[in-house]
Amino acid sequence: MYEEIDAALSAFMATYDDETARAALVATGPAGAQRVFDLYYGGGDGHIAPGVRDRSRGDAWSSALWVAATMDPAQYLARLPRKISTTHLVILGDVDDPRAVEILCEHSGHRDYLHRCNAVRSLAKHHDVPRARAAVLAALKDHEPVVRASACRALSTWDPAAAIIEYETLRRSADLTPLLRQEADGALRDLRAGRPPRDHYFG
Repeated sequence: MYEEIDAALSAFMATYDDETARAALVATGPAGAQRVFDLYYGGGDGHIAPGVRDRSRGDAWSSALWVAATMDPAQYLARLPRKISTTHLVILGDVDDPRAVEILCEHSGHRDYLHRCNAVRSLAKHHDVPRARAAVLAALKDHEPVVRASACRALSTWDPAAAIIEYETLRRSADLTPLLRQEADGALRDLRAGRPPRDHYFG
């Protein structure tokens, strides 16, 4: 019953950065998304890409879940567990549904700074929604510098001039780590040159 879907999923997980494999998985439609959700949450996936193991397998499943979520956002949201992981927070940035924004806004105030950080990063992709913008602006005052850095980057998606000011403020923070300082310096160079900040400034 699921042979074609499982074959497409296996091929995707073996090379999950390959656009052809991604297109083949997307072509399975809602039934394919349902299959991904069933296997991700229910187990019984040992026959799917058995050669992909350990951390690579976790990364591949996260990518498959992201593809399935973009294929069928409503079903993805309906299957979300009560305890939302940082993986889900990353995926929700690409889910075009008001409920995704609500969840991200809620987690932008989570007790765990990693949840706040990932929620704010994903809210940048929903910056046309007023509540998302408000959550990002609030995160600029977070006590964790990595969350403030994420908020600066998110702000740059709709107001680069304001982001420059906030990055300059962040740059003067006494609690900034060397890596975050390097990121702030790189982002400031790009923004002052009229470019969006790069994904990273390391290596």
